Amino acid sequence: MYCTISGFDTRAILFGGEKADGLQEVPELYQGETEAFSKGTAGTTYGGTNQGSTVILAEVTAVRDPVDLPSRELLQYVSQLYYHPSAKPMPSAAEPVWVFLKDEVDFAVRSLRQGRAADLTGLTIEMIGFGGAALLEFVTGLLNQACTRGLPIKWAERKVVPIYKLGPKEDLKSYITIMRVLDVQNSLLTCCSSIDFSKAFDSVSQEQLWIWLRELNVPGELMNAVAVLYESVCVKVNRHGDGVSSTLGVIQGCPLSPTLFGLLIDKLYWQLGAELEEDGCFVLRTIQTFIFADDVVLFTRSEDQLLKQLEALQHFCNLSGMKVNISKTKWMCSGPRPTCDIIFQDSPVEECKVYKYLGIDVAASLSWAKCAKSRAASGTRALCCMRQRCRKAGLFSWALRFRLFAALVQAAVLYAVVIWGSALPVSSWNKVERVHKMFLQEEMGVRSQVPYTILLSESGRLPLEVEGLILTLKYVARVKSQNDNRYSHQAFIASHGQGWYADVCRWSARWGYPDEYWDFKNLREDVTRLAIRRLWENPTTRQSYYLRDITTLEPYSEKGYLSSDLAWDLRRIIAQFRTSSHTLGVETGRWHGLPRKQRTCTLCPMEKTESEYHNLLICPYFLDIQQTHGIDFSNLHHLFALPPLDLGHYLNAVNTARNSRLQPETRSAGN
Repeated sequence: MYCTISGFDTRAILFGGEKADGLQEVPELYQGETEAFSKGTAGTTYGGTNQGSTVILAEVTAVRDPVDLPSRELLQYVSQLYYHPSAKPMPSAAEPVWVFLKDEVDFAVRSLRQGRAADLTGLTIEMIGFGGAALLEFVTGLLNQACTRGLPIKWAERKVVPIYKLGPKEDLKSYITIMRVLDVQNSLLTCCSSIDFSKAFDSVSQEQLWIWLRELNVPGELMNAVAVLYESVCVKVNRHGDGVSSTLGVIQGCPLSPTLFGLLIDKLYWQLGAELEEDGCFVLRTIQTFIFADDVVLFTRSEDQLLKQLEALQHFCNLSGMKVNISKTKWMCSGPRPTCDIIFQDSPVEECKVYKYLGIDVAASLSWAKCAKSRAASGTRALCCMRQRCRKAGLFSWALRFRLFAALVQAAVLYAVVIWGSALPVSSWNKVERVHKMFLQEEMGVRSQVPYTILLSESGRLPLEVEGLILTLKYVARVKSQNDNRYSHQAFIASHGQGWYADVCRWSARWGYPDEYWDFKNLREDVTRLAIRRLWENPTTRQSYYLRDITTLEPYSEKGYLSSDLAWDLRRIIAQFRTSSHTLGVETGRWHGLPRKQRTCTLCPMEKTESEYHNLLICPYFLDIQQTHGIDFSNLHHLFALPPLDLGHYLNAVNTARNSRLQPETRSAGN
């Protein structure tokens, strides 16, 4: 229900002797040298014969719990846990207590590990060490006085901190003790082994399969049907060769074969469970094995248990005829450093730090950073393949290429994101987003310096992280509604305090969507609205210009020039001017570090900054082009609201005229 945090480390204190009612004189002895410490202890009274070790602090602090627990009820519940009327208190020591020496206290303080929690008054081990000889002398005297007259109340007090586990948050029984936390941690499965079978479907013993089917009480009619199916199996190397009768393996391509193989592999699951039976109790809710077809992963709490599981696996292989490929079989330990080697079939099993299970990289460090890196690499490969195929097929439609990206690239990047996405730090997500940014840059034909948020706004898309969050929250809704006997639902309930669900809640809150506001009916709309607000809450100078002069965030959708059937060069020129990915003086001057006032237009005598507004709307050099295209606008918002085809032709005409004027000057300057 609660964890108790000690007010001070009292392992070096010997209890016993006659305890006095108070020690008010102790702080006064050292008040001149340790004024700060005396303020924390002056005026305190010390416990009587048995008070010192039984006082519980009434102050209650809730941790990660939005529900305010009633202090009076909480204190009453705590007293029921830690106090019983019939229990006898700890007797006082009969032997006299020796005196602590200052050298002993100094050695003890130096031996204590730093970085520990402070006591209830804020005192830390580092503060005692930095206090030098003066504070050390005071602590030595205080320890000697405490051993003979009584322990200070502040040293005996314990601060009760509720740690929520599961169940109704208003129920005090929904909170866990620190010892219970340790029990849970000690019961975690920290060792695993990924088993690779050699030709699993072809090496199954048909005889053992029949025996297992009989043990499962399969009806005789079905047994006869299977027997007829397998009694005359013949294998030929080629169409005209001689046939070889088959007594091993299941029939390849037969719809019944996966079911038969699955029934046989279930026997392995039960045998492994029997090997882990402890104290005559076999708990079915403990997951010892992941089995998907012939992919098997064993889980245990220690290397010894893993060896027992491998022995059971060897027994299963001897009966079933299946063989383990020892060169591809790995094992991994996520707990303390392994103390022994794992031997299987008289050969050592290779220890690994990362193994791949069903396409997901699982690390011994319990970090998902490598998995995210692998997903990003898979997305990059898928993007390159998509580009090549589209180029060969002549597919340049924006809408089609975006659908292909979602189906091929995004699906590869976000594969199994409901498992690893919530535990991923922001830095790892930024690496994943590079795949998306590369695609948007190429499709729009803009430079890599264009901010990712502007690319997203132009395309009306969300970051891959937000898409992963939406998928994860949908999975939460599905798991939440499952039956109580489902493993996934039980894991969902158990992870409310810490673990997967707690990580999902923190992940969602980081995007401004805490779990108390989750609405699974309007999930995408809510997450999209909050994600856009979070992306643009602190805009840079470039982003502010984009919002002020180019576009607005409402409605958040792809811009019209992207969804229309424009030629790629017209689509690119519009995207370049909208995202400031051009060669106007306002941008090239920034590259060279010129002040904005010096980035003037060289095509006209106005001495104005060569910006999008100047070149496209007011520069007299392009007056004829403006009149030809009927351009008479006062701001860029109206200009970019033109039909995409007209806008593209106008921007292309201005850009061509500018380049034709500047290119001779560039060549002469180069000569």
